[in-house]
Amino acid sequence: MKLRSDAPIETLLADFDREIPPLCREQGVPGLSLALIQGGVLAATWEFGVRNVETGEPVDADTVFQGASLSKPVFALGVRRLCEQGMLDLDRPLREYLLDSYALGDSRIDRITARMVLSHQTGLPNWRPDGQDLVTLRAPGLGFGYSGEGYVYLQRVVEQLTGLSLEAYLWATGLEPLGMLASHYVWIDRYDAVATIGYRADGTAVQPMRAETANAAYSLHLTAADMTRLILATFSSDGGEWLRPQVQLPHDPALAWGLGWGLQSTADGPAFWHWGDYPGLPHLNGMSLPSSSPDSIA
Repeated sequence: MKLRSDAPIETLLADFDREIPPLCREQGVPGLSLALIQGGVLAATWEFGVRNVETGEPVDADTVFQGASLSKPVFALGVRRLCEQGMLDLDRPLREYLLDSYALGDSRIDRITARMVLSHQTGLPNWRPDGQDLVTLRAPGLGFGYSGEGYVYLQRVVEQLTGLSLEAYLWATGLEPLGMLASHYVWIDRYDAVATIGYRADGTAVQPMRAETANAAYSLHLTAADMTRLILATFSSDGGEWLRPQVQLPHDPALAWGLGWGLQSTADGPAFWHWGDYPGLPHLNGMSLPSSSPDSIA
């Protein structure tokens, strides 16, 4: 389905009502939420289906979804704030900020910088095998390799520099100021009534993650409207270095990675994007063209 995000809202709503329900049935998606940005503002949200198949509770504007890796660009915004305040240098080894050692046994980890983390050039695996030491797969800075472990390393530095837990720091510097008031990196009691239940292809239910401690790489819950607020914040500030390619992705010259965002060259111009994926709850946010008047669907 291809939709024009600059079409009148009434036209889009009619298109959604016609096209989305059969697509959901075809793909086995119980429910979803969409948000539309037009003219640089959050113009509307639409909800379809149910958030819990067993109870039939519908998806509505308050429904929160497991953000999974959509946690990363929110965290990157918090890192940017520290850089703007002069507390963190993108190119200084993270080891120099920590009072204690990190992942003893692989000295190459000591060369990793915040820039490498945010652009996935740490050389670290996405996640280490349970119970095993963290080691690099390649020398840091030698190409793209998606890594949640890198984000956890940078999280430790952020928490030490600020003296706050990640949840408290990001709430104070990003989530609350941006109006992302439904979003948290830890499970809160209100989520019991508004969080989605995921479903695998065979219909098996997947309960949401109830994180007690924030993880920069994956523990965020958020609404579709809150995702658009993050996109708008990225538009409203000078993207500059943060939306400039830091590393080319292998096998596709149209794809690169900036600082916290994936980047893509499209027929309509440059775009930034990110996905989040959790068992039973696949997500993909809409591509967003970096212009003064963004129009996108998240």
